[in-house]
Amino acid sequence: MSKNKQPSNKLYHVCIGASAGGLEAIREFFLKMPSESGLTFIVIQHLSPDYKSMMLELLESSTSMPITMAEEGVKPEKDHIYLIPRSTNLRLSSDGTFALEQQERSKLLPVLPIDIFFESMAKKVGECAIGVVLTGTGSDGTKGARYIREAGGIVLAQDYRTARFDGMPKSIFDNRLADYVDEIDMLPKRIIEYVSHPLRQGITFDNASEETVAHKPQSSLFNLLYERFRVDFSQYKPTTVGRRIERRIAKCGKSSINQYLDYCQQSPSEIEELFQELLIGVTNFFRDKSVYDALQNKLLPEYIEQTKRNEFRLWVPGCSTGEEAYSFAIIFCELCEKFNWDLRVKIFATDIDKEALAKASAGVYPQSIAADLPKDIMAKYFSVSQESFTIVRKIREMVVFARHDVLNDPPFTKIDVISCRNFLIYLKPEPQTKVMRNFSFSLKPGGVLVLGTSETLGEQGPNYEVLDQKNKIFKNIGLGTSERTLTAPREALLTHEDRSIPTLRSSALIETRRSNELRILEALIDSLGREILPFTLLVDQNHDILRVVGDSTNYVLPIHGRLNNHIGNMLIKDLSTPVVSGLAKAFRTNQPILFRKVAIFGRNSRDYVDVRILPVSIRGIDATPTHAAVVISNPAITEGNNANQDENEISQEYENSQRIYDLERELQFTRENLQATIEELETSNEELQATNEELLASNEELQSTNEELQSVNEELSTVNTEHQLKLIEMSQLKGDWDSLMSAANMSVIYLDNNLHIRSFTAQAVRVFNIADSDIGNPIWKIPNQLKDINIDTICKNIIAEGQSFDGEFELNNNSRYALKIKPTRPQNELAIDGVIIVLQMIKGEDEESFIALPL
Repeated sequence: MSKNKQPSNKLYHVCIGASAGGLEAIREFFLKMPSESGLTFIVIQHLSPDYKSMMLELLESSTSMPITMAEEGVKPEKDHIYLIPRSTNLRLSSDGTFALEQQERSKLLPVLPIDIFFESMAKKVGECAIGVVLTGTGSDGTKGARYIREAGGIVLAQDYRTARFDGMPKSIFDNRLADYVDEIDMLPKRIIEYVSHPLRQGITFDNASEETVAHKPQSSLFNLLYERFRVDFSQYKPTTVGRRIERRIAKCGKSSINQYLDYCQQSPSEIEELFQELLIGVTNFFRDKSVYDALQNKLLPEYIEQTKRNEFRLWVPGCSTGEEAYSFAIIFCELCEKFNWDLRVKIFATDIDKEALAKASAGVYPQSIAADLPKDIMAKYFSVSQESFTIVRKIREMVVFARHDVLNDPPFTKIDVISCRNFLIYLKPEPQTKVMRNFSFSLKPGGVLVLGTSETLGEQGPNYEVLDQKNKIFKNIGLGTSERTLTAPREALLTHEDRSIPTLRSSALIETRRSNELRILEALIDSLGREILPFTLLVDQNHDILRVVGDSTNYVLPIHGRLNNHIGNMLIKDLSTPVVSGLAKAFRTNQPILFRKVAIFGRNSRDYVDVRILPVSIRGIDATPTHAAVVISNPAITEGNNANQDENEISQEYENSQRIYDLERELQFTRENLQATIEELETSNEELQATNEELLASNEELQSTNEELQSVNEELSTVNTEHQLKLIEMSQLKGDWDSLMSAANMSVIYLDNNLHIRSFTAQAVRVFNIADSDIGNPIWKIPNQLKDINIDTICKNIIAEGQSFDGEFELNNNSRYALKIKPTRPQNELAIDGVIIVLQMIKGEDEESFIALPL
């Protein structure tokens, strides 16, 4: 590590997000935060659009920092607090100034101002972003916290067990997004300790050459991680892992990486935290919408039409919590509905993070995802539960989640679409090249590769055709299926240590030599098939035809419509039944099967052929068969060569033909009955579907109403809290006022325009026989000790003319008072709304006169 002697000029942005019950929490936070911390603070609350917040006035008593409303174009300054105005969303723009936009309040979508500012703050200030999530309902802040963590910032959350409303802080805790979880009065201390740590003031990892990495402490950290999780982080870019290791060092309060290494060796839980830190990623449904639009509207429909298949396999490496994989599943469901396709789609979603995979498998997401998804998609593919959305079963069953290390584990095969976005940019060049070679091996010819907007094909560029340069979507035109089959197994069998031995050049030479050998072998087979070899079909375990050798004229049906490679659909009817049944037995028993003298009927003749089925395995003779060869030949060729084979001789007698005819008639009758039943079920299903749609619509309306009521409840809670604090302040002020009046021997009575009593001080009972029950009664009904003064007449004249009255009077006990009556007006208004009567004793009973204080 190296130290930067220059003082740090970083300005950390601290955004405090709160909802219901947040006012007390925010005040408590700033009571513990020093007024000269060098940080800038932005407070984001869920505010009522119809009520002016008193947050500014109420916070002034909790801190000496200047507090202002955020304004368009203003740049945040250190040791200042900025509040979000009502009915607006607040962002940090590209130049670091505030940008305000009007909130679009809808019954269908929740308002998420905390997520919005968190995301913009993460993008602008990166590792200087600090998010604080306090009390509140819902999950606002969860999505934004992911962006902060990805950018290198930190997230703090109030301990949800102490929160007045635990929804927001608990969502942060459950999603493992909080760097610190503590009581509110401890959060300011955590922030100050973090930003003042030496690593946050300019100490960073050296970007040394790879030759010296093995001698560095971080190499020992990588070894600890590999021993525990079998993941090699040394293949990631040093800047990527270094920044995140620095965060952990600062959080743990260690002064150097060596201290942190010792701490990790003694604390297994810290290794788990570091592992999660290095894996944290940002993903959401339909991220970079233009990519999904290009795939759904053009590229995927074109690919499906070109392949003429109804089975498709997708692979999403680095799937994190599953949003991207489910997005592809939704796209295929939408395409099937739009074009009336019957597609069988299987999506393989893989990652090295078991916890992320567990969340992905559950398919439960916070309400904040509603901001990323259209209303109709939410209604069709998600079910609503309390404060969350769950993916429907139909979509969940399309996706298989599995732990898989794309750097070290063998890749998937026969894949139609690979979507690996924003992962390769974190790898060093050589691992990137290796992953791209694996992708070329995995994809079928013509398959689609989707990369992140900042990623490139590298050395694999010649193997791909650009489909959409802007969205980084490519078509595989590289090695064919058979060539890739020969080149893949060796790399898949290498151990972790062996993989680094062969150079790129030697691997290329091996692949070239094998490719040449394969071409010679294919040419030889084609030559023999024209003259010598019988008609032969190579099929896989799905009974799909991979290769044809020899003359197929008399055995294969004419091809028309969408191509289907299943052997049962390609062969003529007389051969289809024995071949399909024989393949099933051959794959089950791993033994060759022979059907002798199978009759095939032409237009005017009948011929006989022998059908031989031979299991084939690329893993060895005794291994489980992966393929099978179907050989159809003249009976003369197989005579005398079947002594040791399992023979299933098919008789072609008339009785068998008649039996087949009877069975076909019975099958036809069954089909007709089944069709009638299906039509009845379809009618019932349509009625149920209509009922279901009505229920969905009703459920949507109820959910929207519930969300709206929840939002209103949060806003009312905030308003109520502000009112309660104001009432407390007013009560304190009234007590102070009464004490002052008592000390100054002054009595005060407030009257309204009708001369009804509004309020009075305790000293007023010396002159007026007044009690609390008299509030609201007219002043002329209250007995008093004033001599020769008609108080109600004077007050009426003051209200009419707006003039004041000054005088003195004496009571029966010889006490003397100064009397002053003035009109009262509302703040900043001219109209008179009442009068105030002020009496001050200037001579008490049996006392000398004294000078009264000015009124």
